[in-house]
Amino acid sequence: MTIYLYEGVDKDGKEVSGELKVVSRDSLLNMLQGKGITVSSVKEKKSKKFNIVLFRKIKSKEMVIFLRQLSTLFEADVPVLRIFVLVARQTKNEYFKEILTDISDQIKNGVSLSLAFAKYRHVFGDFFISIVEVGEVSGTMSRSFLYLAAYKERSYEITTKARRALTYPVFISVTFLVVMFVMFITVIPKLSAIFVDSGAEIPKITAIILSISNFLVGNVYLIIALFVGGIVFVVWYFRTEGGRYALDNFLLTAPLIGNLFRQLYAARFTDNLSIMLSSGVTMLKAFESMGGVVGNKVFADALSEISLKIKSGQSLSNALNAEPLIGQDISALVRTGEEAGQLAKIMSTISKFYQQQFSNAVNTMIDLIQPAIIIVFAGSVGLLLASVLLPIYSITTAI
Repeated sequence: MTIYLYEGVDKDGKEVSGELKVVSRDSLLNMLQGKGITVSSVKEKKSKKFNIVLFRKIKSKEMVIFLRQLSTLFEADVPVLRIFVLVARQTKNEYFKEILTDISDQIKNGVSLSLAFAKYRHVFGDFFISIVEVGEVSGTMSRSFLYLAAYKERSYEITTKARRALTYPVFISVTFLVVMFVMFITVIPKLSAIFVDSGAEIPKITAIILSISNFLVGNVYLIIALFVGGIVFVVWYFRTEGGRYALDNFLLTAPLIGNLFRQLYAARFTDNLSIMLSSGVTMLKAFESMGGVVGNKVFADALSEISLKIKSGQSLSNALNAEPLIGQDISALVRTGEEAGQLAKIMSTISKFYQQQFSNAVNTMIDLIQPAIIIVFAGSVGLLLASVLLPIYSITTAI
């Protein structure tokens, strides 16, 4: 819903003005004309609230629910315009509601559904729009949205597992470092004064700990500034073109996690291709829409190279076989699908295999990371305690 400011003249010739919250500008004009008001000016009221762009996004769960609703309503033969009016009314996300309301207005004005979605390509993506275009041409919109909903559900599940594998160790490590930093600048300096006043011999390990503590206390503001500045720089750098490419390359080549992410992107690639081929999208059109969906620029560049080879006349299996990131296992299976004329089906099978492989790898990594973190952190705490207890023992034995 949008708030509009209007000015006009009523049936008695008096000037009137006000504001109304309606679905669209057309709704406002129809409402005012029904009251006998001739409108001379209509403006959208700008919100005075501080709008943070980061919060203007659509969650994966919201998109899945939206796609399920569309699939059900299309299957029930509800008119397209009515579908989007109903879905927009039920959507709680204001940003998403604005988009759906605008799409319904475009449809009302005769714009095709795929073109209406294409206006928000940054939200829905090329993959989504390509499937909708095929659904329009073939008259299978219900099946198209069912495909998209199932894909979004799988994508959400696999992405959640990837985040789970990385979030836990990062959170625990940051928390541990903050606690240790606080101890080094608050607790250790007090113990240092006791050790120095006692005159007892300080063990080497304790002397090292005290030196670190003195350095941190003497440069605490500088260290905090460098830490915050470092985080800001890293966030900024990874949002640049070069930084994002470097991060994506690291995710594919890093020890331990490199293989994990290669399985993730292979699962996305094969899943997308399976859906698009099943929907009737051509091979070249599928590859044109694939890069942004995979979520890795390095992998997307590899798919672009494969697309060029397919355009030059190579088969998909040969093009995949020449790409190191894809591997010969996928190529061999794809060749089987090409020979049997069941390429979409074989891509779906490959996708399920890699999704299962990825899921197993994530579970294994989490099972290994937890005890590894406990051992490392327990050793660090034990070392710190030893550096404190050893001089205390020396002091007590000297008395």
